[in-house]
Amino acid sequence: MSTYSNAPSTPSQGQLYLPLTPGLERLQALFQIMRNRFVSPPAPTPAPGSSINTIKTVCEEKPPNPGFKHCSIECAIAEKAVKVAQPVNLIRMWLCETCGEKLSASGYKYCSPECSRKALSIEDAFSQLSVSTSSIGPRKCIIEGCDKAEWKPGSKYCGNACRAFGVILQLDPACLLCETFPKMNKSYFCSASCSNKSLDNAPVLLSVPAGHQALTTVTDQWTKEWKHTANPPQIRFMWLIVQNRSLHNAFEAKLQAIDASYNFKAEGMFPANERRRWHGTKRECTVGDPGTTPTGFCKSPTCSMCIVMQRSFDKEKCAAGSMFGKGVYTSGTSSKSHGYIKQVAPSRYRAMLMCRVLAGRAKKLTSADHNLVTAPTGYDSVRGVPGGGLNYDELIVYDNNQIRPLYLVIYDST
Repeated sequence: MSTYSNAPSTPSQGQLYLPLTPGLERLQALFQIMRNRFVSPPAPTPAPGSSINTIKTVCEEKPPNPGFKHCSIECAIAEKAVKVAQPVNLIRMWLCETCGEKLSASGYKYCSPECSRKALSIEDAFSQLSVSTSSIGPRKCIIEGCDKAEWKPGSKYCGNACRAFGVILQLDPACLLCETFPKMNKSYFCSASCSNKSLDNAPVLLSVPAGHQALTTVTDQWTKEWKHTANPPQIRFMWLIVQNRSLHNAFEAKLQAIDASYNFKAEGMFPANERRRWHGTKRECTVGDPGTTPTGFCKSPTCSMCIVMQRSFDKEKCAAGSMFGKGVYTSGTSSKSHGYIKQVAPSRYRAMLMCRVLAGRAKKLTSADHNLVTAPTGYDSVRGVPGGGLNYDELIVYDNNQIRPLYLVIYDST
């Protein structure tokens, strides 16, 4: 998470407190020195012919370089920034457009060859924007006060520095991993680089902030499909579950295989007839509650919640005698799945999983078939339809690679 400066509880009008990178922390300290300098008596002007090296520099730590007023470009920026009263915008003009931490080399946008190469990932991010750019030319960067043109038509920003500003000013939702740059369209991440890093570090939990479109969508589904009581409990937190690359690739391969077997698009369905469904299970710990870290899974070999989030589902764990045989059970009815949760550790919250399920061609059943171990011939899953002995819907898959946990949803105990 970003570290914020010690801002007063009520900032004065026009003040902007930024998440501080190491480079900005250094410059902020220099700004404070300069502000103090401006409200205190100015230093005496050196006598004619005296060496400029006798003047203290902004940082008051190092002597100025021979023939210059300052010891470094940082001190020069700090003094100029305070004088123009726009320190944030001025710093961003001088910081590397990739890392946003180190000062760029003179005459360049980047601080190093490494950051220059990483800048290519911006192209990857912008190439996935939903805005059509074929018929429009470059516009100005949308950050107020920036006079640069967009990186490319439709990209909205001129580079990484202003992309970061877009998140700070809440113009776009942030990448869930770096929390610095705007996420790409139809993605949780700002670039292929962050997406790959999340898989490399998996399994991890990434906090989905309030106001994020994903949280809004899940909350709407939660509320609409809560049917057992009049008022559903309130969702308090939500985490994106990132599993390892092997599990990710196996699920994607299964999606492609099922989708190739039938023309789901012609019937207005998502590829492989993918559905979002709820799953309730046992949580022996408090993972997901306040204080959870990205790798805060418990070590218990019997905590079903943590096991599923780390290793995904295993149909062999299905309870004997289940209505539609040995499979992995989910429901579109949030309150039905709530009935299957078991909270062991003391907590004021309850936890449930929102899953991606590849329904494919689903066989509708209203009566039990306890002997099923695979989907009926010609089908990919079973859809339990209310009627007969079933009160609420169920969706059952018999291949572990047809389901993955997507979100950990934390809500009030009823």
